[in-house]
Amino acid sequence: MKNRLVGNKSSYLVFWPVIAFLGAAAIAGFLFKLQVLAFAAVVLFLLALVCRLWIIQAGKNMEFRMTGESTGLYPGQKSDFIFHIKNNKLVPVLWADLFYPLGKDLCITPEETRPAMEWEKLLLREDGASEEIVGESHLSSFSWYEAKTVTVRWTARHRGIYSNKGWSLRTGDGFGLGQTEQKLSMGYLRDMAVFPDRIPVNSDYFVKNAWNSDTGTHGVLEDQTVIRSVREYQPGDNVKHINWRLAARGLPLSVNLYEEILPQNTFFIFDGESFSGPESHREEMEEALCVIGSAAASLGERNIRCALSMSEGAYSQVYQNVQDNADPRQLLWALAAYQPAEAVKDDSNKIIRQKSRFDPSFIGEEAHKASRCYYFVYNPDLCDQSLISLIGEEKVTVLSYLPGRPSLRYRTREVRSLILKGGK
Repeated sequence: MKNRLVGNKSSYLVFWPVIAFLGAAAIAGFLFKLQVLAFAAVVLFLLALVCRLWIIQAGKNMEFRMTGESTGLYPGQKSDFIFHIKNNKLVPVLWADLFYPLGKDLCITPEETRPAMEWEKLLLREDGASEEIVGESHLSSFSWYEAKTVTVRWTARHRGIYSNKGWSLRTGDGFGLGQTEQKLSMGYLRDMAVFPDRIPVNSDYFVKNAWNSDTGTHGVLEDQTVIRSVREYQPGDNVKHINWRLAARGLPLSVNLYEEILPQNTFFIFDGESFSGPESHREEMEEALCVIGSAAASLGERNIRCALSMSEGAYSQVYQNVQDNADPRQLLWALAAYQPAEAVKDDSNKIIRQKSRFDPSFIGEEAHKASRCYYFVYNPDLCDQSLISLIGEEKVTVLSYLPGRPSLRYRTREVRSLILKGGK
């Protein structure tokens, strides 16, 4: 990728118009016999020209690539990104820096950071990056044709999505008058997700509730018509499962192991706008996202597929709906990306609650396939009744933080009752 001058971090002295002006000033000084002017102009002209050529040569033929694939992390987890840098020329490079803008929410940060400089803040704001801090790693010099491998460790802080667009390699002249940078090429650009924190939740509730019956601690039913195998009887085994035919033959007591069957898909609906409005309930919103993510991950480990639909929010609609599939990470990505819609104020400058916007066609399709649908909302009185009618009241469980008005049409439960002891 072509190197470019970092204008705001380079002295005006190394810009071509200034260099041309200094050259003209030197010539004028000689012509009009202004020796002091001519001498000063010549010195500055040579310094500026040498530095500019040095900057150009320092940035040429620098190989800059990256490896590392930890694109999904939980808060607290670390990921190493390995940079492969090589100086493919005879001219040595005295210094080089790795520079990376950070996300506004600082959901993931490198080990080495520094406060953003005043001249950087405008550019960072235009790029939608954090104006508080930036990441920067200082590298040692490169001799001719020297290659180095640099490992930079990043730490996931909290839920969010971060793009490495803007990562660059910076170098320049030995006098520090100018810098050139080489952006990370498109082939290495990727998004990184920090998933909602995984907390202990009662995932059996979602399975048992889907069956509408009490099952064992594993949250499955057994098909009594299909015997998968038998094993030796142990104290405490259900007497109903004893294989009496084998016992009648004089063989030791044994119990039948039946084929386990699982419920159909589970469908989560998240009403993010119900947590916003005049009073923000950000903590409860984050907790609800953690419950959904933790439950989906647990159910995925048991081969129970989950689907998700969220209110539109402020993010790309790419993440609004997640169909049921065998990879729960897609659902976790959507939860990581969710952000409430931007606040809207009325004429008196008060924030008003915005109406949640869902995709009814997707919800209707997924609700038809699911055993049960779980509607997460801060206040159950804010439920979209048209969605509940679309799904079918008998299939809906509303999970909320407030009791709301009693309803005989669908089940209700408090979200925090699903968090096991030791969770949030």
